[in-house]
Amino acid sequence: MSDAPKKNEYILHPVPQLNWLVEAYGTILIEKKTGKVHYLNYPEAAIWDLMTRNYTSDRIIAMLSAILSLKQEKAEPLFFKTIKEWSDKGLLIKESNNG
Repeated sequence: MSDAPKKNEYILHPVPQLNWLVEAYGTILIEKKTGKVHYLNYPEAAIWDLMTRNYTSDRIIAMLSAILSLKQEKAEPLFFKTIKEWSDKGLLIKESNNG
């Protein structure tokens, strides 16, 4: 059994201590306190962009699937792996969308 959240369970937000900017080749995240820089290439940069628009996790997965021309079952592991990495680095907040 997967420990991945159920679809539509979370809305994801960047932590307030981050600034970011979008470039042609990806997204750059800058931690305000430390100045530490994180570079996101595509498709991770696309996930970040969709996340900052307050889309639910299931909508992001569906859109990622379309962007990458993948079946949804193939897009889900990429999404959850990326979100776990960002969570482990303290870059995002998960907010329940279930009430």
